[in-house]
Amino acid sequence: RRTGAASETAAAAPASPTDDGFSALLARQIDPHVAAGLQDYAESSRLKRAALAAVAFSAAPEEVASLRDTFCALDSDGTGILSLRQIADALVRGSRPPIAREDADAMVTRFCADGQSVMGYSEFLAAAMPRSVLLSEPRLREAFGRLDADGTGFITVPTLRALMGDLYTDDELAGMIREADSDQDGRLSFQDFQGVVLGRPPVVQAG
Repeated sequence: RRTGAASETAAAAPASPTDDGFSALLARQIDPHVAAGLQDYAESSRLKRAALAAVAFSAAPEEVASLRDTFCALDSDGTGILSLRQIADALVRGSRPPIAREDADAMVTRFCADGQSVMGYSEFLAAAMPRSVLLSEPRLREAFGRLDADGTGFITVPTLRALMGDLYTDDELAGMIREADSDQDGRLSFQDFQGVVLGRPPVVQAG
């Protein structure tokens, strides 16, 4: 089963408590930014999810402390993996303001359409981190530099493969690049990458 791009790159999930962590989570309530981030992530393209994973990878421990606690509370059996149903139930029962059941179910449906039924710790960070942290230009440039492993100034199918592993075929990766490639040369510049993360459609240059 696909667990998402971030699980291929970021740190292993933290150790989780074995007591009734879910009850503890509900008592603390889920930050509304977490709920909004998860819903936005579900609606994002596969390439945007991968880009967010690359950005979240560079987060400092203090930036993710609260999210780490939330993940651990949900992951009460300590597997390091959450089912999407667990996440949806937590959003319905623990979010303030509450998330409607139909909205939570719609989020699960969008993930399942991509063949995904679970989420690891790293992908949870990519989905739930505050966008104000993820989307600063220095953070984006740092993430882009990590993806541009060969130093060409572009993201290509091979460099995207290094992030996403064997989750997708080369043709699928090329298709993801094509969707955001402003000059249709088969690679992504920093401006293309920034547009993906910020949700801006590419401005295709005239040939």
